[in-house]
Amino acid sequence: MTEDALSFAAIIAEWGKPADFARALGQEDGGDLARKWRRRDSIPQEWWPAVIDAARRDGKPVDAERLLRAQRNAVARKTGDLPGEAPVIESPDPERPASGYDAGSLEALETQAQSIKAVFSQAGFRPVEPPTMQPADIFLNRSGEDIRQRTYVFEDPGGQEWCLRPDLTIPACRMYLDRDPEAKSEARLCYNGPAFRYQPPSAGKPVEFIQAGVEHIGGASTPEADAEIVSVAVDAVKGAGLTSFDTTLGDLGLFGALVNKLDLPESWKNRLKRHIWRPAYFEEMLNRLTDGSTQGVTPNTNQALLAALDVMEPARARDVVEDVLALAGISTVGGRSVAEISERFLEQAADSAKATLTPETADAIRDFLAVSAPCTTAVDQLAHIAAKAGVSLDEELERIARRIDLICGMGIDRSHITFDADFGRKEEYYTGFVFELRVEALGPSRQIAGGGRYDGLLRSLGSPRNVPAVGCAIRTERLLAAVGLEARS
Repeated sequence: MTEDALSFAAIIAEWGKPADFARALGQEDGGDLARKWRRRDSIPQEWWPAVIDAARRDGKPVDAERLLRAQRNAVARKTGDLPGEAPVIESPDPERPASGYDAGSLEALETQAQSIKAVFSQAGFRPVEPPTMQPADIFLNRSGEDIRQRTYVFEDPGGQEWCLRPDLTIPACRMYLDRDPEAKSEARLCYNGPAFRYQPPSAGKPVEFIQAGVEHIGGASTPEADAEIVSVAVDAVKGAGLTSFDTTLGDLGLFGALVNKLDLPESWKNRLKRHIWRPAYFEEMLNRLTDGSTQGVTPNTNQALLAALDVMEPARARDVVEDVLALAGISTVGGRSVAEISERFLEQAADSAKATLTPETADAIRDFLAVSAPCTTAVDQLAHIAAKAGVSLDEELERIARRIDLICGMGIDRSHITFDADFGRKEEYYTGFVFELRVEALGPSRQIAGGGRYDGLLRSLGSPRNVPAVGCAIRTERLLAAVGLEARS
């Protein structure tokens, strides 16, 4: 069988019977499914990594390039067209194959990386390479729950806790502070390297992926600076060959502005802003704080402890909780530190004594965060909800409208831009503007790039003050897959 004649049916035939092919993929009862694939001359793309792994294991002449060629030939046979285009070499899956990359995929990723680096360089960003191993507490204390629960943490022989970096923004910021502890300089940094996040086996996603990105540290905190980062991301993905994608914008600072203007105690405002990055706990807290709102909230099994804590001085109550956890040998739970767990106990103790958040205010908060609309209408929706809650966000919304105009001025069609008030709650260090570029055809791996503003992160890492900073990261394997899909569509 020649490579030019390869088809999906021919791939299945490499194993003989469809049932044998199904067993090679670990599907003992998959004969009927494989026969359907052979009849349609099509193998769903989500199965391609398993096909490649099985081919390597069983010594079959199938790899990523052959699969892509097979798909083009199958399309040509159905449409009557000849596959006259040059071969597209890419990973057949939007994520890193479990078995690693073959030569063709590595070549394609390297070619793409050079294109992305050229865009970064032209925009004035200089390359850095942060360490892969990072102090664990740096990430556990600054990332949202989603990232914390998927961070690989381990202890070295000396008892120091380390982690494999789950992203490169924090490592790049640490490099900046190592060179300028007073954070007085402006830096434009870029990188391209691996990051690591745990995935359950059923997720079908890699624990290792490549992240290319830029970080602009110490510049102005303006809509223009935010729009520039989006421009760099857009230029990079377009330079790699992608022409069609959707954009989502958000601004976590807008929620903070709303909360600051609501008629609430300062302590409650701080709590709402502090827990915005934990959606499940945030909703639980809203229910708990709402007058008479106990419906749907699981009864607390620690009422006696909470009642005792409520009558103590705050410092003493915190010490008691931390002592109890220490005696139990607990240092972290779900990626949360002892101090953070203590803080939650104290908050629940205060809530058990009194709940004064009105249902109307809670609903206004929920309605505000639920806004997800085309950028042409979202600003008006947010203004209406804020006005209904008795506050004005005119200045903040004008800033967002200005940013949207700047981004649209880069050539992005407004009809492909959505503003989502809830967007950006997975990374705790974001303080304002957030965005993502996505390709819906990639399904769960649709996000190909994203980023935002994190003006408070460097202070939490040791800077003597807040430092304006904004950046973005590109998931390069996903970008490569998106380019390949677009080329074949």
